[in-house]
Amino acid sequence: MRQEALQGVLERCVAELSACLTDSGTRDLRETRLTEMEDELGAVADQLVRQVLPALLRQQAGQVADSGVCPRCGEPLEEKPDQTTLLQTRRGRVHWKQPARRCNKCRRDFFPSGQSAGL
Repeated sequence: MRQEALQGVLERCVAELSACLTDSGTRDLRETRLTEMEDELGAVADQLVRQVLPALLRQQAGQVADSGVCPRCGEPLEEKPDQTTLLQTRRGRVHWKQPARRCNKCRRDFFPSGQSAGL
């Protein structure tokens, strides 16, 4: 089912992107080289990744099992403001807000999504 839903989204995106990239069909593509079109689409794909990836990372962080206690001393962890993290991906830099916790007894900060995200 997921693949079918994704295919439907992609089909709608293709239609909208094609209209946007051709100025709703008014752009003359006769003199446009294949490599130019590929470069333009590559830039769109890079931008898409940089916009979707932070949302997926946020969902991943929310799914990580967080017991709410310090793994070292067992004391309750205090929530801290999210930390803005800059990631260098293959598609460019991505900023996202990473959840953070603090153990006041151990004076340590924890980022529950870091290990599972491979950061």
